[in-house]
Amino acid sequence: MIPTTIFNMISIKPNAIFIIDAVGAILSITTLIIFQKLLGVSSFTKYVLVSLACILICFDVLSYFYARQQFKKVFLKVIAYSNITYCCICLLLLLYFFNDISVLGKIYFLLEILIIILLSKYELKLSKLL
Repeated sequence: MIPTTIFNMISIKPNAIFIIDAVGAILSITTLIIFQKLLGVSSFTKYVLVSLACILICFDVLSYFYARQQFKKVFLKVIAYSNITYCCICLLLLLYFFNDISVLGKIYFLLEILIIILLSKYELKLSKLL
């Protein structure tokens, strides 16, 4: 499987994964705010997803600065499962507002979910190695 091979080639320190995760959330927020109309996303959907992403950013930043080595494993699991929950909520909103969201919006959300799931898989794998 290609993603697993890619993850085996990449060696990322646990602290760095929190920053990567936070940057991804910032990109998601930026995309939702700037391209809301183009994606066909309602204000409600935008506010829900942006709010959740902001919470994840706060957790990532706090984990990066304050997580002690012995707790990094737990923090990685928490952020991985939080990301998966974000994806589930995103998918539910996509299905609920399916007719309102543009084709570009559907493609965006499916790609975002795929990327976040792959990142979460890597975070869980990394947590097992600690």
